[in-house]
Amino acid sequence: MVRDIFCRHIVFEALFVHALGDTLVNELARVGFDSRTPQASYPFKVLDRSLAVAASSHRFAHFAYDEAYLQLGEAFIDGILQTTLGQVVGVAILLSGPARTAKRLPSLIRSDYGVETRFEPLGARRAQLVSEPGLPPWTRSFFAGIVRGALTRTRNSTPVVFGRAGSQPGSFLVEFSW
Repeated sequence: MVRDIFCRHIVFEALFVHALGDTLVNELARVGFDSRTPQASYPFKVLDRSLAVAASSHRFAHFAYDEAYLQLGEAFIDGILQTTLGQVVGVAILLSGPARTAKRLPSLIRSDYGVETRFEPLGARRAQLVSEPGLPPWTRSFFAGIVRGALTRTRNSTPVVFGRAGSQPGSFLVEFSW
């Protein structure tokens, strides 16, 4: 059961309109996201179903489950950088470098996805994001893809990112270094 949280329209626009194009319009409309009549926000369960549609599409079907969601997270970064807001954020990422970008990730994830995460430094050029409990299993890989995509864009790092289940059911931990 996906908790009753909401994500902003920009998430759907970035991933399903800009990054993936119009290839899944009808399938996505059947699960709650119709790009022809966008809403300001969507229940997290619509994102859950929409990502499942995308992960099983021809573009991602050849990947294992976790890798498909990791690729979707990276595709989100590609798509967000094509939006007006994302272009501004993209410049900030490039100028901030990996450490400051990593520290900003919890506020960006909270604002766009309604998901609470916290940044925890683990040493020089190492950190982790830890999520709240109650999230579906794909969130670990999807947000690891977002972290990898964002840190790669800083051009100052070659990030090493991996996700694993958190200590509480439905939570995740994304470790990364740069």
